[in-house]
Amino acid sequence: MSEKAALGKATDSSADDGKDSSVECPTCGQSCKSLKGMRQHHTRSHGESVAKVTLSCDGCGSEFKRWKSQLDGSDKKYCSPDCYHENFEQKTGEQSPQSNMITVECGHCGKQHKRRPSRVQRANTVYCSRECADKDHSERMVGEGNPRWIDGQYVSDYGPNWSEKRQEALDRDNHLCQYCAAGVNDAILSVHHIRKMRYYHQEYDKPECYSRANKLSNLVTLCLSCHGQWEGIPLKPQLR
Repeated sequence: MSEKAALGKATDSSADDGKDSSVECPTCGQSCKSLKGMRQHHTRSHGESVAKVTLSCDGCGSEFKRWKSQLDGSDKKYCSPDCYHENFEQKTGEQSPQSNMITVECGHCGKQHKRRPSRVQRANTVYCSRECADKDHSERMVGEGNPRWIDGQYVSDYGPNWSEKRQEALDRDNHLCQYCAAGVNDAILSVHHIRKMRYYHQEYDKPECYSRANKLSNLVTLCLSCHGQWEGIPLKPQLR
């Protein structure tokens, strides 16, 4: 009996009497209390899962098993990555995904590069690399481009001790970016919270949230470009 038939049998019986019905193992016929129990029994007793399906490899023709959750609806199935690469036909000409790419200009450096039309349509600005995207973001966040720039000055929610702790972090790090080693003559430096300030706002009341968030162990000096790359990563970079 197939797993599907066993499930149908259990469902039909349950509908009749309103109680859970047993499910038979499709290999040995043993009665199990539920479909889940039958699957566990089959794996332990027969060494394979009935939740897997048997497929024929479109590359070498051999049979192999896959979890149902791994079936993605693609036309062809392969038993291994090696078999896939040996038999995959690279599309060329008009069938190639590269054939309809368009030439666009990088929003930061102006370099001409190719992108798919769908990607250009859904992006406000297109960049030639991650590095250019980070640099452009850093430049936009300076001055009036920063949402915290109000009436000609930065309005910080980092607490009354922020200016003092920020300076202590800069002095400790010798005014060098702790990822790329850029100094004040090479880049604009900022002080980054390793664990974001918002978590302290959620866990502690003021002013305790400020004293905890602004501990030197939670602060590190980064240039604006590296700051964009390390935002959201709860680790401290080491100076190269």
